[in-house]
This record gives sequence, C-alpha cells and structure tokens, in this order.
Amino acid sequence: MQAPQEICCQEQMICIHMLVFHTRVTVNGACLSRKHLLSQVEESLNRLQTSYIDLYQWHCWDSSTPLEESLRTMDDLIKQGKIRYFGVSNFCGWQLQKVIQFCPTTFLVNVTRCF
Repeated sequence: MQAPQEICCQEQMICIHMLVFHTRVTVNGACLSRKHLLSQVEESLNRLQTSYIDLYQWHCWDSSTPLEESLRTMDDLIKQGKIRYFGVSNFCGWQLQKVIQFCPTTFLVNVTRCF
C-alpha cells in the first residue's frame, strides 16, 4: 500500500488524526500528558509519512492531566509546524467552555486554532 503523499501531494488533501487514550500501559502512555501527546504526534507523522497534520483532535476530556499542560503542548506542536489546528470531540459543554476560556488569555498562537 502506498503512503498518502505518494498518492497525491499533501496540498491536495487534508490530514486529520484523533488521539485516543490508553494506547500504552505506562503512566505517560495515556491521556493528554505532554509526553504522550508529543510521542503520539511523532508516531502519527511517521506512520502517515508526512511532515504535518492539518487537524489533530482530542477524543475526550482528561481529568488526570492539567488543562494548561495539554494546551501548552498543543501550542508547541503548532509553533513547530507539526500540527496546524487542533480540536476536540466528546466534550461536555462545560469542558469545551474551559478550553475556550483558557485559549485567548494565555499562549495559544491563534484562538481560532482552538475549537
């Protein structure tokens, strides 16, 4: 099977990836910890054989990792050019509101990248 960039160039497609929890059985191998996010993005880039992901999504809320840690990691990944945007799924309204409130008052490159 050909890698995505061999089928067509990345400018002609959108690469979307979703982080799902519990991909490993270690302390840092689950949830939205910095170590887990960084390793999962790198593994995804290698698997997809691409230099960036257009949209990276968190699958669900993580009550065990500070929100600031997760958002700072996403901000770093955006600044490094490894992801362009990130999103969330399966969040309750109050959880999404916490993310939205945190974005414009802190460090994110562009609040529109936080949705």
